[in-house]
Amino acid sequence: MSFPQKVADEVLVRCGRHCCLCGRYAGGKIELHHIKQVADGGEDTADNCIPLCLDCHAEVKAYDPRHPKGRKFSEAELKGHRDRCYAKYGVSVEINVAPEEAEESVAKWFSKYENPQRLQITWGFSDVDKACPLFPGTIALVAGYTSAGKSIYVQQAMLKNMARRNKVLYFHLKDSADAIINSIIAIESLTNLENIQSQLLTEKDWSRISNALNSINFDCLKLVPFNLNSSVKEEIIVALEKSNAELIVIDDINALNLQDNNSVEEFFYKLKRLASQTNTTVLIITNVTQNHNRIDQRPMIQDIQYEALYRMCDIVQFIYRGEYDYYDSQAENRIEVITVKKPGQIMLEPWSLK
Repeated sequence: MSFPQKVADEVLVRCGRHCCLCGRYAGGKIELHHIKQVADGGEDTADNCIPLCLDCHAEVKAYDPRHPKGRKFSEAELKGHRDRCYAKYGVSVEINVAPEEAEESVAKWFSKYENPQRLQITWGFSDVDKACPLFPGTIALVAGYTSAGKSIYVQQAMLKNMARRNKVLYFHLKDSADAIINSIIAIESLTNLENIQSQLLTEKDWSRISNALNSINFDCLKLVPFNLNSSVKEEIIVALEKSNAELIVIDDINALNLQDNNSVEEFFYKLKRLASQTNTTVLIITNVTQNHNRIDQRPMIQDIQYEALYRMCDIVQFIYRGEYDYYDSQAENRIEVITVKKPGQIMLEPWSLK
């Protein structure tokens, strides 16, 4: 049997892809060895795993008790070598993901992480913070086309606020907890996310990732996967009432099955009331559909599916990637943050325009 991907990710980060016996950097030439063999009752867990280079793996497996030569590696010795390697090159990361009983878990989670300063929530980009500051109780909508970078933009904000010890609660559906953590690590370490996902990393990459893991304040992050068998809307409301989080992220609002303007209004009235009462900032991510009939492909407020969604949010921003601009070949790598609504701004009704 092989180790689950989650276990592989954990142990390879902890050893920095160094062999836990000889200490050499192995890169892609590394294998995961069961310290206690599966045939003898060993499990596919991180505790029963030791990363080894190809040569050391062959040597550990080569001992034949029927014709003993030399001395066999014992389970205790292998664990000792492994733990020493982890201490030198890596760090153990425990990511807190709410179980199915999300309502109870979320209600209790942040009570031990009191932050008496309660610093203001930030976007993480100075220009955006100056032009469109986030205040306690604000509900902000971040919208854009698929793969425009909405989640990465919001995760950048999460990282900045976690560093300030602001507690972040992240409701997610489309991505797994592991994918979100990989994305956060990529942002903090300035490492290509695809390389992290495929584990094609250089020694410098692993060094940056190790530094990132040491700097990211994971204690202030709680990941809550949407449970489609329960009422996600109620879980979010309970979180606002009881979680003691400074920032709540909903990724994305489309998963809540809000069918029309009335259902959007009903949910957002509760959301706005509780956000204001608890001084919790809420960031909501949503997709918009691209309109190929326009020359300028930047999203517009009428692209948002429900008028109430725009009207009920205090801030509305679009994330636009230049690769959607067919008429500007130089814009491919440009990402724009377009603020179309902020507090105090006069609201237009684009859905009524003909």
